[in-house]
Amino acid sequence: MMSFFLFAALVLLIIAVGLLFWPLFKAAKFENQEIAKDNVAIFKERLSELDQEKKQGYLDDGAYRHLKLELEKNLLNDVENQSGSTAESVARHKRHWWLAAMLAVITVLGSALLYLKLGRSDDYLRYLVLQEQDAAADKKLSDFKTMIAHLRAKLTEKPEELPKWYLLAKSYLSVGEYDKAADAFYRMTRFMPQDDPGYAAIKGHYAQALFMAAGEAVTPAVIAEADAALALDAKETSALTLKGLQAFEDQDYRQAIEYWQQAKIKAAPEQIERFLDPAIASAAERVGLDAAPAAAEQPASGGGPSIPVTLALAPALKSKVSADLPVFVFARAVGGRMPLAVVKLTAGELPATIVL
Repeated sequence: MMSFFLFAALVLLIIAVGLLFWPLFKAAKFENQEIAKDNVAIFKERLSELDQEKKQGYLDDGAYRHLKLELEKNLLNDVENQSGSTAESVARHKRHWWLAAMLAVITVLGSALLYLKLGRSDDYLRYLVLQEQDAAADKKLSDFKTMIAHLRAKLTEKPEELPKWYLLAKSYLSVGEYDKAADAFYRMTRFMPQDDPGYAAIKGHYAQALFMAAGEAVTPAVIAEADAALALDAKETSALTLKGLQAFEDQDYRQAIEYWQQAKIKAAPEQIERFLDPAIASAAERVGLDAAPAAAEQPASGGGPSIPVTLALAPALKSKVSADLPVFVFARAVGGRMPLAVVKLTAGELPATIVL
């Protein structure tokens, strides 16, 4: 692609230089044609006059032939002299040719320098890279959707294969087809025995898929499925997370914190780090706490263990981060999941020194 761009730029420069010289060639050719036309016109006009004079009796045959021969000789002389007119025309316009040559050099050099100064070759290369990445991503997505369709076809033949239903549901979630993911989890609940140890987790996943399909809205159907999951397992992570969201929307922040603290018991580390801990800190801040309840019993700073922390943004990140971006800092015991202290800041407040 880059070589094509350079080739196109070279072609445009050649066209631009050609346009500078074209009028000079055109002018010389036009001048020669006009001279030839004038000579022929004069010859025909003078010959017509001789014919007229002969008809009127002013010229005899001898004089007529003599004058006609002179006219023909003059025309031949003009034609012979015309061959040198091109060189004379070029010489006459020599300064114009030099001016055109100078303009051509200025055009080429100026274009090159201007592009080096204002050109966006780096951006163009990044654009090409992004295009290739997008094409690769589209192909990967297309292949992934083909795999999903193949998996769905297999389940049509053997609908009792629960691991494949789970894989299908997770695949739908990854491509944003939440309605189909919810349907796949629902079908799992129909095929899976309710006394199965994983049944409550599937009910929780089903509630979460309904939540996503509803545009991340905690609907009555979502809460009904979450309650059903909690009736089977009071520590089911997805259901507790959704119940916490409902409490948060109802501005019952202490209840939301309690649900989310319970959800952390079985939650994966990345879920705790990306959602539960920040959500707990946000709810704690709204009720005037410096940390979640689990950390509220810790001795105040100066009366017990504390950790001073100085935070600052790297210079390379300052221009890329908005001032209102939340920043959560928390301390956790080695090997433990519960935060001992949490502080929420914004990027605009950095650099700052806090004490946990």
